[in-house]
Amino acid sequence: MYNACLQLTEGLAYLHENGIAHRDLGAENILANLNGVNNSSWHPRTKLYIIDLELASRYKKVIGPPCADYDRPCAPEVAEMKPHDPRAADVWQLGMLIKEALESMPNSPDEYRNMTSLCELMSAIDPERRPSAQRASYEVRKQKMQHEQPSWNLWLFPNTLLSYIRAWIDFLPTTQ
Repeated sequence: MYNACLQLTEGLAYLHENGIAHRDLGAENILANLNGVNNSSWHPRTKLYIIDLELASRYKKVIGPPCADYDRPCAPEVAEMKPHDPRAADVWQLGMLIKEALESMPNSPDEYRNMTSLCELMSAIDPERRPSAQRASYEVRKQKMQHEQPSWNLWLFPNTLLSYIRAWIDFLPTTQ
C-alpha cells in the first residue's frame, strides 16, 4: 500500500514541479502495470502511472472544473467556481482517491491509520491547509520507512543493502 501511495504522490509532485496541474485525478486515470503479480494494484511490485493529461494545464489560478460537463468528485473550491490553485485541487483529488482505496480494503491494518490522517489533511476543505504534493510524498515516504523492517537478506546481497541505504539517505531532511 505504501509503495502505491508513494508512486502516486511522487508522480503528482513530479507534474507540479514541472509546472503541470493534472486537474482530473481519479481511479480511471491511474494505469497499473501488474508485472506478472496478482491482480492487486496495491502489490509492492505493481507500478502505477498517472495518465490522461487531456485536461491538464500549466498551473495558474483557474475558475471551476476543467470542462463544462465534468462529473467527477472535485475540491470544494472547484465546485464553488472560486478562483483556485489547481495544484491544491489535485492534492484534494489524490487524497480522496487514496482514502477511498484505504476504506475499501477489508481489515485495513492499524499501520495505515497515519495514512488515513494524511488523506484527511490532503482532502481538507480549506485549500490552504492541504499539503503540497511534494510534502504529501515526503510524509508517505516517512511512514513507509517507519513501517519497513530491514531484512537479513540485506547483508547477503550488497546491492540490496546499498539501495536501502540510499533510500534512508533520501529520506533524511537536508539542512541549509
